[in-house]
Amino acid sequence: MIGPNIIIPFHNKFNLLQKSLYKLVYISKISASKIILVNDSGNRRINKDKALNGIAKGCIYIQNKKNIGCNKSIHKAVKKSKNKYFLPLGNGDLLVPKAFQEICVQLKKNPNCNLFLWPLIEITDEDNQCGKIINKVNNSSFDRVIYPDEFRRYFYGKPLIGQGCYNVNKWKELGGFRSDFEWHADHFLCHILGNIGPVFLFHKPMGLFLRSHDSYGAQSQSCGQETICLQAITWLDRPTNVKLRTYIIESGAFCVFEHVLSKVLRGHPSRSIYLDAKMRRWLFLKKIRRVIRHPIPKPFKELFRHGFHYQ
Repeated sequence: MIGPNIIIPFHNKFNLLQKSLYKLVYISKISASKIILVNDSGNRRINKDKALNGIAKGCIYIQNKKNIGCNKSIHKAVKKSKNKYFLPLGNGDLLVPKAFQEICVQLKKNPNCNLFLWPLIEITDEDNQCGKIINKVNNSSFDRVIYPDEFRRYFYGKPLIGQGCYNVNKWKELGGFRSDFEWHADHFLCHILGNIGPVFLFHKPMGLFLRSHDSYGAQSQSCGQETICLQAITWLDRPTNVKLRTYIIESGAFCVFEHVLSKVLRGHPSRSIYLDAKMRRWLFLKKIRRVIRHPIPKPFKELFRHGFHYQ
C-alpha cells in the first residue's frame, strides 16, 4: 500500500512519545517502518531502545547531536524518507482510527495533488480529552480537490495548521519549513502550495492536535510575532522570492500577524505591497467583529474582575 512517512520530532517527553507511538502502531495500524523519529533533546542523548520502550522497533530513529529546533529536525527526517509523501506530527498528535488507510487511498487516487489537508480535533491535555474541531479546511460534506483560484477565495485570511500530507519533491523544491518563519512555517507553506497546484481536502477530521503550553512546538517559539513578521517580509522581499510573495499576498497568509502587521509595516518600503486594499479591509472587519464580540476593552475587564475578586 502506498503511504506517507510519519515524521515525529520530539524534545524530551518520552512517556508522551511512547503513548503516541502505541496508538499509532496498534490502534491506527501504521507500520513502524513508516515512522521516522527525530530526537532533538540536545545533550540528553537517549538510545532508541530506551526512548521507545519496545514500541515501534522497526522505525527510523535520528538522534541530533545538539538541539536544532522543530523545523530543521523535520528537514533531517525528510532526507531519510523514501516515500513520495510525508506527514509531520507533533509529539502527542495522533491520527483517528482508519484515517491513515483512508489517506493512503486518496494519495493513490490523486497523485497530482501536492498537499492533502483535513480538519483536526483539538486535544486539550495529555489524557486525550477532546475539544473543538479546528483547522476547518472543508465546509462541504464530501472530500474534494480544489485549485488555486478557489483556494485563494476560500482560504483568504485563514490560519492553517500543517498536519497534512506533503509531496516530498515539491516540499524540497520550495525550501520546506523555513526556520525564519518559526512556528508559522507550516501555515505559509500550505498557502504557497495551495497557490501552485491542486490541494485535496478531507471533509471530516483525520487527526488529533495536542494543544499544550509546554509542547515541543511551543518551546520552539524563540521569538515574538513582530520579529517573525519582519523576518518573513525580509525573506519574501528578496528578488528570487517575488512570485512566492505574490502567492502569500493573494491568499492573505499574513492574517497570522493581524495584531502586529500594521505596526511592523509602519514606515516600511513594502507597506503598500503587504497592506493592500484587500488586507486592509480584512483587518478592519476583524477589528469590527472583535469589538462586537468583546465590547468592553480588556483593561477594563481585568480591572472589574480584580475589584470583584477582592470585594
